This record gives sequence, structure tokens and C-alpha cells, in this order.
Amino acid sequence: MASQYDDGSQAAAQLEETRNVSDRDSKNNWQNLWETAGHPVYKKISAANSRINKMSCPQLLNSLSYLKLSTKGTKEVLKKRLKSYCSRQHLKENNVDEEQKTIFVDYYIVIDFEATCEKVNPPGYLHEIIEFPAVIIDAQTYENVSEFHEYCRPTVNPCLTDFCKELTGITQNKVDNAPSFPTVLKKFDKWLKESVPSATFCISTDGPWDIDRCLKNQCYNLQIEIPHYFHRWVNIRKHFSSFYRIVNANVELMLTHLGFQFEGRQHSGIDDSRNIARILIQLLKDGADVFINESFR
Repeated sequence: MASQYDDGSQAAAQLEETRNVSDRDSKNNWQNLWETAGHPVYKKISAANSRINKMSCPQLLNSLSYLKLSTKGTKEVLKKRLKSYCSRQHLKENNVDEEQKTIFVDYYIVIDFEATCEKVNPPGYLHEIIEFPAVIIDAQTYENVSEFHEYCRPTVNPCLTDFCKELTGITQNKVDNAPSFPTVLKKFDKWLKESVPSATFCISTDGPWDIDRCLKNQCYNLQIEIPHYFHRWVNIRKHFSSFYRIVNANVELMLTHLGFQFEGRQHSGIDDSRNIARILIQLLKDGADVFINESFR
């Protein structure tokens, strides 16, 4: 994996390579999978999962507490956390390699834009980014390494609606005195280079909308190039749903399922980003393979 910043998001490109693996490699992977699946340890894991499925909440809490694992979350989250731990331990004790992670990066860059809006958006309404926040999470230590936060001055709809101001908490004065989006994007790029100068990273968001709609439409409208590291990203909500088997959960509900409360102000871009980062961190701690799973459509 490349180590220079300009290639720092090559992790994204590697996912594409994984999806387009050659027939030969695909056959080898399936052969290895079948050989490994025959190992007796998988019967132990299956039996353990069956026992965990039958546990009551008090039993789950006692087991997690004994193992010094987090006891926060709904029953589905607790079961998945215990299953994931037991599976890793069984594989380790039997010298069976875990399935290789789909992708690895040094840092996750969590972003949640806020944009202009109306209570009922008319057809063809252009949502312009007015808050550009980002939080860097270390994939190994789970620490918040650095944050970026800027407001942007909209040009198509320069006057914020009362609905937008109430929803986001962003005042007209803030955007009037803010730099333009292209200027903020350059500042973000500079900050990113300084923050992760020789590391791999990927952009991470709650769903596809921030990048595939907001950022893409904004750059298209202003006729500016979209930085390459935005072309593919991590959809954290999709990973949450797949890993915990919990569907239709927004940020607040995901936090609730994990036993957390929202910290800060909802629909504040920087506060949303920090809370989405908390969800990402718990996914990683619980053993989820948080790989790039979205790209421009």
C-alpha cells in the first residue's frame, strides 16, 4: 500500500481491485475458504453462537463484564459483541487465521456536511454546503487525532431560510463572513496533508448522501474537480446495519443501540461528525471489518 499522501487513499482503489479479482485468484480464494471451513473450530464457533443466542440480557452482561468488554447497548448489540469476541478467541486458540480484512487504513476521516435547505425543497433545489467539518480517527488507537471545521458562504441561495437556521443552528452572519466553498475545500486539503502526511486513509460518512449528492453536486455546479480521495468512501450506517443486523437506524438510533447518548447539538456538522466517529470506533472495537463500501453512482 502506498505511503505518500497523494496515494494515501489508494485504499479505495484497492477495494475496486478486490471486486474485480481475477478468475484464478477467485478460485484460489474459494478453495482456501472451503478448506478452512472444514476445520473443527467452526463447529465450536457455531455452537458458541447458538448458546449466545439463547442467553438472557443478564447472562450477556455477566459474560461481557467477566471478559472486560463493553456492557453498553441493546441485546442485539451485546450478542454480536460476545459472538465476535468468542469467534476471534476460538480461531486464535486453534491457530486458524482470521479471514483477512477487506481493507486496511491508518486513519478514518469522518465527515458530515450541513447544507442549505427549505422545509419543502422545490424540484431541482441545489443544496449548498454551508458547514464543512471533519474528524480524524486513528484506526489502531481509536483516538480523535485532529479536527477540521469551517463554514462556507453559499452563492446560489445566499440567504438561509428560517428552517435551515433553526435546523442547523447556523446563523446568517456566520455564512456571510465565511469563505467560499472552493477556498474551504483547499483549506481542508492542506489540513489533511499536514495531518496525515505519510499514511493511508479513507473518507467516512453516515450514508451516501454527503459525498454522492452534496459534495458531487456542489463541485459540479462550481465546475471544480473533486479530490480523488472523495471518489470512494466508508458508509458507516451500512456497516452498522450489516454487522449488528439492525436496520433503518439513523445516527441517534445507532447511538441508542450502542448505549450512547448524542453529545452536542443535532444537525451541527461538527457534533454530528464526532458522534458518527463514536459509532465507527465502537464498530471497530466490536470486531467489524470497516472497509470502503461506497463510490460515486
